[in-house]
Parts: sequence; C-alpha cells; structure tokens
Amino acid sequence: MKKIKVLETGFTAPFGKGGMEVMAWEWYENIDRTKVTIDFMGTALSDEKYVKYMADNGSKFFLIEKSRNTVIRIIKKINYVRKTARENNYDIVHIHAANAWMAFQYYIAAKPYCSRIIIHSHSTGIGLDSTKMNAVGKIKFILHKICRHLMNSKKIIRLCCSETAAEWMFPKKYKAALIKNGIRTSDFVFNEKIRKNVRKKIGAGNRFVIGHIGRFSYSKNHDFLIDIFEEVYKKNPDSLLLLIGMGALEDRIKEKVRNAGLEDNVIFYGTSDKVNELYNAMDCFVLPSHFEGLGIVAVEAQAAGLCALCSDAVPLEAKATELLEFMPLSESSLAWAEKILGYNNSYERRDMSADIKKEGYDIKTSAKQLEEIYIGCTKKN
Repeated sequence: MKKIKVLETGFTAPFGKGGMEVMAWEWYENIDRTKVTIDFMGTALSDEKYVKYMADNGSKFFLIEKSRNTVIRIIKKINYVRKTARENNYDIVHIHAANAWMAFQYYIAAKPYCSRIIIHSHSTGIGLDSTKMNAVGKIKFILHKICRHLMNSKKIIRLCCSETAAEWMFPKKYKAALIKNGIRTSDFVFNEKIRKNVRKKIGAGNRFVIGHIGRFSYSKNHDFLIDIFEEVYKKNPDSLLLLIGMGALEDRIKEKVRNAGLEDNVIFYGTSDKVNELYNAMDCFVLPSHFEGLGIVAVEAQAAGLCALCSDAVPLEAKATELLEFMPLSESSLAWAEKILGYNNSYERRDMSADIKKEGYDIKTSAKQLEEIYIGCTKKN
C-alpha cells in the first residue's frame, strides 16, 4: 500500500508547549508511520529534540515567517502554505485550528493542491491576550462566524475534540468525527515517591497544593483563579497554588498576586515537559476556564488520581471519572474556595488508568482512530 503523505499545520506554539501542539505530537509518536508520512508546519521553532526526532523519522518542519503587520503576515502565510502544498504533493492537509478564521487561511491556500483537507476543531472560543473581549477579539469573532460557512468544499473532512468544539467550528448541517485527545495513561499513574521529590523541589512541605496547568490567556481565567485562591488562603493559610504555564497575561497575574500579598503562596512554575510528575505534587486540580475545546489537562489530572474542579464552560466530555466535578462560573469565588477546601485530605489517590482507557482517552486508541481516518478518506478519492 502506498504511504499516505500528510501535512499537519495551524500550529502557533513550539511542540510540547501549546495544547494543540502537544496533542499533535502525541499522535505523531503513536501513529503507524509505515503507513503514513507526516510533515509539520507552524509559526514557532521547537526544541532541538523535536526537530531531531522529525528528521530521524523522515519528517520535515516548515517554519512560517512572521511579520508584525497583520495583513502582511496573513499574505505571507497563505503564499507559503500554497507553495509548500504545491511542491510536496500531499494527499492530506490536516489543519489544526482554534477558530474558523484561522482555519480558513490554510484552507484557501491548500485547497487546489491536495486530495483531502481535514479541519480539526480544538477550541470553543476566541483566544485573547487580554482579560476581556477587545476590538481585535470582536473582529476575529465576526471573521470566525463568516468563515464557518466559507469552508464548504467536498474535499473537507471535519474533526473535533468535543461536541462543543464541533458546534463552535462547523455549521449544524455538517457532521464532525470526534477524535478524543488521548494521553499516555501509564505516565500519569500516581507515584508516592515522585510526589515527595517534586513537593520537596517546589518547597511545598505539608501544605495543601492546588494545581493549575494552562497558558496565561483570557480563556484560562487566571484572574478568577487568584480570586478563588485568595478565599482559600483566608480559610487555610497553609495552602499553595501551583501555576504551570506561560503566556501574555503572566505579568498581570503576578502583579495581582503581589497586590493580594500572596507571593509566598503562589508558585509560577513556567512550562515543563514533565507535567505528569507535577500532578503527583498536587492535592487537587482547578480549571475555571471561560472556554475549552476539551480541557485535556482535566483528563490528565483524573488519570493522576486527582479530584478536579472545572467550570461549566469545560465540555462534558472532560469528565472521564467520578473525580471531576463542574461548577458554574456564576458562583462566587468563596463558593469555589469552599468546594476546593473540601478536597483537602478527603480522598486517597489510586491508579485510574483503566477508567481513562475505558473512556477512550488512551493515546494509542486515539492515534489509531486518526490513522484510520487518514487511510479511509484517501481511499474515497
């Protein structure tokens, strides 16, 4: 059988850093590359280990040149995608996107030069680098609404990470296949030895550690998270908030923490390629997002045996076990804090890998499903 040639694109963060990028890389490592050849395209360089791994496995990475001018940046992107698709004869261009406006730019460039285009919805809202919907956000939202209807070619295969993500990206008349964001379940099994080592490293001692993983952006709602933790701290000063991630709003959140006098109780950890170990150090996980495509970190937290409290904006599909609970964002920070304090020493961590696999969140299952879609959609040509 002829190997299927795929270009995966739409990436804006280095591999191992952003949600889409982490997920795409996990699929890449677990897909059968005797059947599928995958190249990547994005706007950010990754660590050398990712670049080397691609080269060792016969894959290429195409870097889209950036520009400060928005119009020039979009024109350069479209021209580069068009040139790359034309010169490399891909069977499939797989577009990973958070909104239809982003997807549309890749779609119009690749459409004439490949047999199939996959548009894969990974979000349910407009990502912002501010704490509220500004003028730029409103323009992006309008463009998103328009472009949803412009991507109507019969070449398109539609994928989503949740039903909510499908509703966000595609008009109702189109069906989207659900590809669950798989994880390496065995990597997240709770380990007491790792817990002790990580807690020692971060200086947690015997404190109650509340964890959060996410880019500092509007969608993750760090502002409200700090409000919640402030209420937690009032009732239990022996608490610690562990924030893992980076982003445009990080300095603003640091300032809020300083103004609240919580510097000694909030850790800004930065990014990590060993987040599976960091879950061990936590006593509960909190995700008060304004929106999520799925909220894979909530699935990871459950795999690590953690109680997880998520906003009602997180898709229902994130609930893989009884460990996850939802709470409305309309509830007060005090109500959230009281719920979180109830997790302190109230449960025993256990191996949840069987439960996670049963719900279809194992990476091997997920990668196999994507592989079958690649093979199936090329056979239909």
